[in-house]
Amino acid sequence: MPASRDAGAGAHARKRSEGSEALGQLQRGELTLDAYLDFRADESVRALQGRVPPERLKLVRDEIREQLSEDPTLLEMVRQLTTAAAGRAK
Repeated sequence: MPASRDAGAGAHARKRSEGSEALGQLQRGELTLDAYLDFRADESVRALQGRVPPERLKLVRDEIREQLSEDPTLLEMVRQLTTAAAGRAK
């Protein structure tokens, strides 16, 4: 595999690992839902930083954040994770 594809694969694995860690922190109560959604929105626009004007980047990030906060599938998954974590803590 060419070096550039190796680097891309490594970056993707790191991003997935960071996302998994953030989800774990949410599940353990170390992150609030708002902080988790902010993290996901920030990660979604990271590749655009420096490529689009900051005000445009903020608009895109804010739109993604809004969509995440209204995604019923994501919200149900988070509810299940946090409910399960709370049940184990008892």
